[in-house]
Amino acid sequence: RTEKAGQATFYIGNYQGYPVVVAQTGKGLENTAAATAIGIERYHPRAIINQGTSGGHDPDLQVGDIVLGKRSVNASNFKTPFRDKGEGSAPLEWLPMDLLASEGSAGEGDSAKDAERIRYYVADAELLAAAHAVKGQYKRGKVVEGTIASGNFWNNELDRIVWLHTQFGTSTEE
Repeated sequence: RTEKAGQATFYIGNYQGYPVVVAQTGKGLENTAAATAIGIERYHPRAIINQGTSGGHDPDLQVGDIVLGKRSVNASNFKTPFRDKGEGSAPLEWLPMDLLASEGSAGEGDSAKDAERIRYYVADAELLAAAHAVKGQYKRGKVVEGTIASGNFWNNELDRIVWLHTQFGTSTEE
């Protein structure tokens, strides 16, 4: 059966006798977060698996390869240094900003220094092991473990992609 909620569509069924809910969330972190929250409230899942298409940061990856996310990172949480009008923008100088690391403002003041770091979200070890257990069935490319970056931007700047990969170990960006 199918259920709609906000921008999301939920497909409810069974796979090999196991109840499964698949959410078509729509694009963007906000839509994904909202659909996930609704799904948790309505369906009380045992596990949540995020899947999708992405662009590679790791030069060893090819089209068709699968990255199992051992960890993920929000690649759009950055703090820009002050620049006067007319000085332009310098994205490679932006600092990572961990919004959960400071008590006060993550952008200004004494507590901001605590937030000038990247936060990684580590995958569930059992789910990652389950994915590894079946990866041999995939024949259209290789299956590797890596860091998945998420962000609300479409990144076509090759230097920025290299910077994200080098600075934060990102394998791919979705």
